[in-house]
Amino acid sequence: MSELAAVRRPDGTIVVEETPFEDNESADDVIVAVTSCGICGSDLRSWRAAPSTAQARPGAGGHEVVGRLAASGLRVVVDPSAVGTCGRCEACQAGAHWFCSRRTATFSGGFATRVRAPRHALHYVPAGLTDELAALAEPVACGVHAVRHSWTAHSSGSLSGVDVAVIGAGALGLGAVMAAQAEGARRVAVVARHDFQERAAASLRPTETVTEAAAPAELRRLRPALVIDAVGSTESAELAERAVAWRGEVVDLGAAGVPRGGPRSSAHEHRFFHPVAYAGLGGVHDIDVALALLERRAAAVSTWPLASYPLEEVDAAFRRAADRPSGVVRVLVEPDHGATPP
Repeated sequence: MSELAAVRRPDGTIVVEETPFEDNESADDVIVAVTSCGICGSDLRSWRAAPSTAQARPGAGGHEVVGRLAASGLRVVVDPSAVGTCGRCEACQAGAHWFCSRRTATFSGGFATRVRAPRHALHYVPAGLTDELAALAEPVACGVHAVRHSWTAHSSGSLSGVDVAVIGAGALGLGAVMAAQAEGARRVAVVARHDFQERAAASLRPTETVTEAAAPAELRRLRPALVIDAVGSTESAELAERAVAWRGEVVDLGAAGVPRGGPRSSAHEHRFFHPVAYAGLGGVHDIDVALALLERRAAAVSTWPLASYPLEEVDAAFRRAADRPSGVVRVLVEPDHGATPP
């Protein structure tokens, strides 16, 4: 059997090709018909990098997948970090599949009509959530993980009485805002670069939105105990460390490899958390928390600007996603299951 999947060519263009696909399910693996897949910053970094065998795999690396089970039609979000994991070790049982030492494969990519996934990688979409909003669950779960698993929240069980700042109002940052609010933060300020990001952040009332120009002064005034850097640039790293309170915590959600913890942080006893993906906590997985937050805040989230492209226009979708000022929080690729292989 075959499927349609995006493949990156050596010249950097992404095309849709007919690729082999095992059409049989097993006791462990199921087939998911992809209805939407978001383009992440890591997808863009791979796209800009030199071609490699991993980048050339069918699906072009997409991992923000929502779809329907081929057998039952139930809607699911796929945890890409769980693909190829054993599902039984201590890490897997904790939902922290990223740390499974028995991994046998990696997720090939969701810019395709279908993907295979183990049953323990599935998270069911609430009935009140559209596929388009459910496609935000993976990046929002990264923001949820940054908040729930931070020392500041985990040490006391909530963020009650804590002032929080989030630098960056893309999907990751907006997810962190919702999570901080859900954890009971006293105040949440979010730094937005673009007007459309500022409007998206403002929809999550009672968030305080701050422009980049005003951020240094405003965050110094707030002196938050928890700062979440959802950008990952040298400038955002410096802003986070200047703004956070003494003995405060900086979360490196942007995870772009920017050096952290200079002399000022040593003198002020700052803590640093470098989150990876998502996991379970207290028996509840970050992806399920993200889905519940998206359903609860659907009225606000539905005002965020999103752009959808059919699978055959995946190359144009990547170019739109790379254009940061283009006015969208996320670009989604939505396969047409009525299409036939070329």
